[in-house]
Amino acid sequence: MKTNYHDSQCYEMKQSSALLLTKMFGAEICIILLHLTFQKITLLSEIHPFFMENSSLGVLELIIFHFFNASWIFFLFLRWNTTEYVITPKEILLFEGIFSKKSTSYDIRGIQSTEISQNIFGRFLRYGTTVLENPLLKSNIALKNISNPEFYVSVIEKYHTKAISKAPLMNVFPSK
Repeated sequence: MKTNYHDSQCYEMKQSSALLLTKMFGAEICIILLHLTFQKITLLSEIHPFFMENSSLGVLELIIFHFFNASWIFFLFLRWNTTEYVITPKEILLFEGIFSKKSTSYDIRGIQSTEISQNIFGRFLRYGTTVLENPLLKSNIALKNISNPEFYVSVIEKYHTKAISKAPLMNVFPSK
């Protein structure tokens, strides 16, 4: 999404909503399978006395499963909603955190290379992880599970080219 951030043209993005929906669907499937497993144990308790001791769940089981399911889905949504990436002509900003907010800023001139990583579902649903290599940092910058990663890599490369042509990054490694 193109927006105006601190009086400069920038792009804000979140993790893929398609991936969020897929994770929520997966959570539902897991809960249904667990519930069916406990129902089988309850049915077996009527057949064999060994299972009789393990079948005293009933309504409490249902309440626990639904509470766990709602909590899991709420946590997935919170994590998705509180992770944001912003690309400006000068920097890349990462905002994340559910209970505490963490914001990190990276100079766009320091990026040396970009890489897009997508699995089969990512290619089908058009999301992926963009990895930005900055040799000055000890680790790479990862924009995880963003929608349309090819577009954002082209934006980063365009801003990087403009930033380098205006003011190259100082050489921190002196020549011998």
